This record gives sequence, structure tokens and C-alpha cells, in this order.
Amino acid sequence: MSHDTRTTEARSIDEGSFVDIHGIEHWLTIRGADRTNPVLLMLGGPGAAFSMFTPLYASWDQHFTVVQWDQPGAGATQGKNGDATTGPLTIERHVRDGARRPRTLSVAAYDKLRADIVTFDARRLGRRFLVPMFFFQGEHDMFTVTPAVRDYLDEIEAPRKLLAMVPDAGHGTFLMSGALLQLLLEHVRPLTVAAER
Repeated sequence: MSHDTRTTEARSIDEGSFVDIHGIEHWLTIRGADRTNPVLLMLGGPGAAFSMFTPLYASWDQHFTVVQWDQPGAGATQGKNGDATTGPLTIERHVRDGARRPRTLSVAAYDKLRADIVTFDARRLGRRFLVPMFFFQGEHDMFTVTPAVRDYLDEIEAPRKLLAMVPDAGHGTFLMSGALLQLLLEHVRPLTVAAER
């Protein structure tokens, strides 16, 4: 069976732009070989930009449409806005920005991505989730310790929950891109593909 590369190229996406969230321009990138693949939203902790690791995650583009968000105080978002415009980075601020992010992403990516990206309702922050929750934990993480993650997982309600250990990883689990991709392909992608059928 031959493969029509024109069809694949027409469905691919590789874009980056600044999107206004609460008066601050945030940097978002959207990459994928096939925009009909499941959407994977990647974000680091406050002050950590994943966009600089794009080459590390390049192979993920074959299996997912990868959306990366540089949060305030990080990466291109910080570079464009600086400390004065960004303001203080508080927990309340990240919850507020996170609640706004899905709606803003949907406006920025509506014509480019499936509607699935906007179905997440961040206003339901708390212990009940309408989507599966996956935690990929570094085996040797000394900052976000496994018992605390396990306790949180036990407390939340979700259609499916999983805590999977990343061997030989610490807090910087994101640097183990091969191991993470294997976990995503094993646990996350099958659910999204099955849901589309």
C-alpha cells in the first residue's frame, strides 16, 4: 500500500505565536506530523519553558499534536514581557492563567486542531476530573516525592488514573524523552485513538 505524502504534509502543523492571556503575551507552539493525532499539552513548572526542548521531543510529533506553552516567567513569554510586565508569579496567578489557557488555545488553534483541545474545563480544578489523569514520575525524584503523588492520585476522581515510574529519572523526568514517549504510547495514545472510533 502506498503512502501519499501530500496528504500527510497537508495535515501537518508547525506553528508558534504569542497569544494574549490576561493582558500578557504567552508563547505557544503547535507541532505535529498529522493534526488528527491526539493533542498533548506540555507545560513545565513556573519559570520552566519546554519550548527550548523542542528538538528533544521531535519524534513525538509523529504520534501526537504537541502544544507547548511558555508560562509567565519562562522562555519566550518572559523574553517578550520581562519582569515588570509579567508581575509576581503566585499560585493564584497560575490557577487563573491555567483556567484561561484552554479557551485561549481554542481561539488560537480552532481552525488548526480538532475540537478535543477545548473540551477540558479547567474551572473544575480540584479533585474531580472528567478526563483520564496520568502521572509519569521520576523513580528518584526528591522534590515531588512518589508517596505524595500516590496520595494525590488516591484522592482524585477520574475515569482512569495511572502512576507510572520513569526508571533512572529524577525531577527532570522531561529529559527522559524516550522513556516518556514509550509511556505515552503505551497508556495515553490508545485511549485517545479508541475514543475517536
